[in-house]
Amino acid sequence: MNKLIAFLLALVMLFSVATVFAGCEDSSNKKTSSSKKHDDDDEDEDDEENDEAGEEGGDELTEDEADDENGNSEPEGGNDTSEVEDEEQETTAPTEPEWNESAEEMELSYFLGNVNGNVYESEFIGFGCELPDDWYLYDMDTVLALNGVDAESDQEAMELLKEYSVIYSFYAISDGGSGANNMNITLEATDPDLLAKTDLTENLNKIAPSLEETMLSIGCAYYNYEILTAEIDREEIPCLVAETELYGTAMYQFMTMLKCDGYVCCITITALDYDTLGELLEGFYLI
Repeated sequence: MNKLIAFLLALVMLFSVATVFAGCEDSSNKKTSSSKKHDDDDEDEDDEENDEAGEEGGDELTEDEADDENGNSEPEGGNDTSEVEDEEQETTAPTEPEWNESAEEMELSYFLGNVNGNVYESEFIGFGCELPDDWYLYDMDTVLALNGVDAESDQEAMELLKEYSVIYSFYAISDGGSGANNMNITLEATDPDLLAKTDLTENLNKIAPSLEETMLSIGCAYYNYEILTAEIDREEIPCLVAETELYGTAMYQFMTMLKCDGYVCCITITALDYDTLGELLEGFYLI
């Protein structure tokens, strides 16, 4: 039962994090659509005003008609600029950003991080942790399998990973083996421009309500959360701390986010007791 619970919680957390930045882009697109509708409404109003003015003016000649009568009309094809405009549009057409461009020249061990005993370090993320002795840390081959990557070389594995939008870079479970106590780190490829203007505290606040709704939908009796700050190497980092109950089992969750080159990193802990969260956080450090 605990393995099922752990799987459900990990799946929910992964889905919730993966949708937050897509949600930001959707909001931006909605805003653009709304602005376009507003502009269309303004054009309609202008057309109506012009029609009314035409009716009030009676038989008054338009500027083009006056030119025709005075023999000032331009010859056909005289100043047609449509071809020039088409060429300008072709040369200024926007190109899609390569979100995973930062991963192309990296070595696999640098990108995913390294495990040495009960210590994990990632220079790419700028994060490391030392877990208690009764925790089992997945090695690189197991992490690749968790991502569904079956490659014959590190270079081939990197080629596959850089096409993924969300990647597991680390996974660990307590020595009990049930997986109910677990820690994972994911990397989500993110548009660099969007990432640069992203406030991680705001993102956690956006994630939390949808996460609560999802947790209740899979059978949790409740999902109580707070957006707080955690101190890692004397640096205050925003985090989400939650308490829930699934199938009669009480659980606690911790989530925080870090920015790295072209990716947002999400660090998540799920534990059967609150003290485990604090015990693991004591081993966190920044590189």
